[in-house]
Amino acid sequence: GSITEPQVDWVTQLRDFVQTYTGKDETSWSRLNRRRMATPPHVPYPGKTGHHLESLVIAIDASGSIGEIEMGMFLAEVRAVVEQVNPKETWALFWDTSVIAQEIMDPEDIEQLEPYGGGGTDYTAVADWLEQNDLTPDVVICLTDLYVNWPSADRIRSPHITVGTTDYDPAPFGTTIRLTAHS
Repeated sequence: GSITEPQVDWVTQLRDFVQTYTGKDETSWSRLNRRRMATPPHVPYPGKTGHHLESLVIAIDASGSIGEIEMGMFLAEVRAVVEQVNPKETWALFWDTSVIAQEIMDPEDIEQLEPYGGGGTDYTAVADWLEQNDLTPDVVICLTDLYVNWPSADRIRSPHITVGTTDYDPAPFGTTIRLTAHS
């Protein structure tokens, strides 16, 4: 994975990534999601920019090393991304060595999410959850302090952005962006 300079506003970078990834795909309108896990039928509509994301998974590190300040920062940034990118379906996964998944119907929901976890940090749980639910999201965003036991890169099938709060080693797949605390 590549490392980007911490000065970059990662929300902007993420939006660019998503638009690059989804902007060229005019077929996303006709592509049906065969296995909808959510109950209500969501009507797809493009975001303000006309770009459209089918499925976004946000994997939030809820291990013992993440404090309330980082978690608050994560959730605020996640909400900004969801509002700007406007995915058709968004999943928030709180993970440590297992996953607690919550589907987000509205950006307002994000502030209300109850982080659950506090144990070790094993991202294999996220790869397992995606496979078990037969989900291949358009983008996976992982928010973490990077003190993580990562699975092998072949377990991660979606474009992957890791947002790290420390200078520890980057994720072994996708792009790692440094999130510096807002002073």
